[in-house]
Amino acid sequence: MVRKLSAVVLLLFLFAGSATAFAWWDTLDRSASEEVTIGVGTRLSLDASTQSAEGNLIPLSANLKEGDVQEVVFTYTLSLDETITGTLPFSVDVNALEVGGVANPFNLVDVDVNTPTEIGNDAITVTITLTILDPSETDAEDAYEAYAGKDITFTVDFSVGEYTE
Repeated sequence: MVRKLSAVVLLLFLFAGSATAFAWWDTLDRSASEEVTIGVGTRLSLDASTQSAEGNLIPLSANLKEGDVQEVVFTYTLSLDETITGTLPFSVDVNALEVGGVANPFNLVDVDVNTPTEIGNDAITVTITLTILDPSETDAEDAYEAYAGKDITFTVDFSVGEYTE
């Protein structure tokens, strides 16, 4: 009887620990999302900022404190403003990346764009993930001053190709 009770208590502790670990892990990133309609043969530019995301973006190896995040994810759902036959070429470019008004100091902001290369009548999803890489030991103090408490801003350019018949 004691062994069964001990096993049940142990399982409860394991489950509680796993749930707590997942809850902590789930807060390591923040996200912002937007729905966008785009025309055929057009280029659409949108400004983005980490100011809209909750949490302080910190380098990947930094010690996390309450309110810190290791990545900021921007999700865009795009659809065409008209019905087409087939698909059209689609591309995404991230430009004008700045930290506190300075063009990517120390080149520490890593931008990962996950996007399809074609768009059709179904909506597509584009995900842009920002992380801060670790500075070198010699640049650590200057990099901290360049990044601490500053917003990261950038422009996202979405392009849809023309019909070719």
